[in-house]
Amino acid sequence: MATKLALFHSVSIEQTEKSFLIPALRKYVEILKNYEQPTTKEILDISVDIDLIEKSVLPRLLSNTQIGNNLVLCHNDLVRNVIYDEKTENLSFIDFEYTHINYAFFDIANLFVQYADTDNEYIRIYPTRGQQKKWLTTYFEVRGLNEVIINDDLCYIIDQFAILSHLLMALDGFALLHLSKSKFDFLSYAQAKLDCYYKLKSNLFQS
Repeated sequence: MATKLALFHSVSIEQTEKSFLIPALRKYVEILKNYEQPTTKEILDISVDIDLIEKSVLPRLLSNTQIGNNLVLCHNDLVRNVIYDEKTENLSFIDFEYTHINYAFFDIANLFVQYADTDNEYIRIYPTRGQQKKWLTTYFEVRGLNEVIINDDLCYIIDQFAILSHLLMALDGFALLHLSKSKFDFLSYAQAKLDCYYKLKSNLFQS
């Protein structure tokens, strides 16, 4: 998966492109203002958080001069959206409806989050520092970024993006709850993601 994602992130894009992250968060907030779930207070609080994320959190996370502000073509919805051919050992991505220009660290963090899913074992199942560093070593080697220092500080930055992933997926889940005709339990999924965000957000906003 590290090799495949590194190759995906190596696709050439226009350097003038901007991340879809903040616009997407705000778009979901505007949609959800018309519904009762999440609550009006939650939406207002999330709106305040998004402003802080844009003005304070992202500039801090993107200050990593090695690759922190690296904008790439991101899948933004990995793990389940892959096909693996055991005979050829080939991995293929599918379902590209969330594919947009975004920060490489967000896509990596989102992948780590999806490994753990949203159950009560999230903290235990989330990749350990050792697992993260091994994965990142392969990823950066494939991208030809061997100068990137893979240490706890780098992993911590990715952990911060993982919190943003929870928020984005929570809002997306609530939007699908109201707009999708699927029988999937979007309410439970979205609430679980929002709960993860609330549990971890203090780590995001600390100086």
